[in-house]
Amino acid sequence: MGSKKQTPDRGRERRRTPRVQAVGQLVGEPLSFDSPVTVLDLSTGGFSIETTVPLSLGDTHEFRFSLGDRVSVIMLARIVHQRVAPRRPAGTHIVGLEFLDTSDEAKAGRAILVQRILAGQKKLAAPRA
Repeated sequence: MGSKKQTPDRGRERRRTPRVQAVGQLVGEPLSFDSPVTVLDLSTGGFSIETTVPLSLGDTHEFRFSLGDRVSVIMLARIVHQRVAPRRPAGTHIVGLEFLDTSDEAKAGRAILVQRILAGQKKLAAPRA
């Protein structure tokens, strides 16, 4: 009684490209709307943000990403899902976006961002001597 039915996909990664956590490491600045965002995670295929601006499914937006080491990349992405953020202040949304530029150069740039985020996480997790 009251038990939730488990679906085969529950808990499994459904994305084509797994994402790395990016909070605190990657700065994302929307260039096509005026509101601060927090980049939650990133992959070579897409990313998710937290924002107080409700965005529309299917809309495209440009974002500038930087890692703090003066590397900055501008990318175009399309909104593929949006939901109200649980346990966050009212009006906070989690938005999932998919990168639109599928050129080899763009994919390589995103792969470098992902690798640098992972390298930064390894540095933080490394024991100090």
